[in-house]
Amino acid sequence: MAVPAASLSKSAQTKGERGPIEVQADLWFCDWRRGGLVLEEARYLTRWDQTLTLLWFEDEEVPQEKEIEEDVGLKELDGVLPWRARSAGDDSTDR
Repeated sequence: MAVPAASLSKSAQTKGERGPIEVQADLWFCDWRRGGLVLEEARYLTRWDQTLTLLWFEDEEVPQEKEIEEDVGLKELDGVLPWRARSAGDDSTDR
């Protein structure tokens, strides 16, 4: 995963900035649907050309997943197939 451009980690690499700062959680987590903020602390280690990043939720509580309203699409399966019954003399091959 590439370092997000809007993160403190990127700023620590390029400008030597320090935190901690609050950032949107979805900046760091792929497919994040819970919203919320994380605290980010970063230190750029020039000797190894590496950045150490710590991420944590304030109050150590992960936000609850937001409920997604269901579309009025397909109805729930009930185990009963909706196809018509075949009669004894039906030789059609409409499969």
